[in-house]
Amino acid sequence: MNLKFAKKGIAITVLGLFLGGAAFGASPPSANSPAVTTEENWRSIQIASDKLEELQSVSEKLSLVGDSMHASMQSVQSAREAHAYRLNAAREHINNAGRLLAELQGMYPELAPWQQQAVTRITPIASEIAKHTQAAIVHLNERPTARMAPSYTNHLQEIVDQSNSMRETVGNFLEYADAKSTAQMLETTLEI
Repeated sequence: MNLKFAKKGIAITVLGLFLGGAAFGASPPSANSPAVTTEENWRSIQIASDKLEELQSVSEKLSLVGDSMHASMQSVQSAREAHAYRLNAAREHINNAGRLLAELQGMYPELAPWQQQAVTRITPIASEIAKHTQAAIVHLNERPTARMAPSYTNHLQEIVDQSNSMRETVGNFLEYADAKSTAQMLETTLEI
């Protein structure tokens, strides 16, 4: 069974979406334009909220993979195949996050202000995860027996830390949206 990652494939899937694509490494399309919250873009705001909830799910899965990577860092006996499996899972999740962020950036002018801020804050975190995932995969391909090398374990730790940061950031924005919605419903109910 060949578990070696295709370097060219990862460059297309991870870096193509992140570092060279619209989702990462680029400023939001219209960072200074105000978001309009009229009836005509209400649907876009709802679609974006759904995408952010999907991004939350992806970031939770990525965080779980990160936790399992952290556990494998503690074991000298952890097999190369286990590392390859976890990195492949991380790559798939971060690619999904990149796809969602690219879609959100394509809708950027139509987003609510809080959604624009969410995209702006989450994008660099996801870019860091992609960068460290790529570096860890390259390391594992080039030096499969050097799984305890500081450069490799540092990449794994960054994947863990940034995954947790992304999960927390997305979660905080979604909590904000829920709180704002609840406040608006109360204002309507109380006729304030």
